[in-house]
Amino acid sequence: MILKMNLQAPFQLGQTIPKKYVCKALGGSDLSPPLSWDSVPKAKSYAVMCYDLDIPKKVKIKIEQNYWFHWLVYNLTETQLQTGQKIPLKNLVKNTAAKYQYVGMCPPNKSPHRYRFCVYALKKKLNKIETINQFIDSVNENKIKEDSIIGLF
Repeated sequence: MILKMNLQAPFQLGQTIPKKYVCKALGGSDLSPPLSWDSVPKAKSYAVMCYDLDIPKKVKIKIEQNYWFHWLVYNLTETQLQTGQKIPLKNLVKNTAAKYQYVGMCPPNKSPHRYRFCVYALKKKLNKIETINQFIDSVNENKIKEDSIIGLF
């Protein structure tokens, strides 16, 4: 059984994500949100991902994935995202927008979408990751605890 980690974000479960964390086209600042979670004693590193659960079917076909990934980060310390430390490029995976960075929420049809932020405590530091699928596989093979929160925009 994978236990929860008390993930904290600047929004509550099921509530609206603050505008500064969404795309500039919708009046946001494209800033990655600060996240915090309980320390896991046996964790050697942490990983975080954020993805859109509600992308339109035509987009799913175009990108050949069921989700739009906004952010994939690995080999984090437990406080790196809480304190706003810069994330080295080597710890980022290219997202669906083909960028090595956080990309704010920007739903194409301007209707509310659900965005899941996930944190994973890992039993080891991960080797270099090149793709979203490698990220997901590596996390699934090495997670010892996980948690997530869903916000709307």
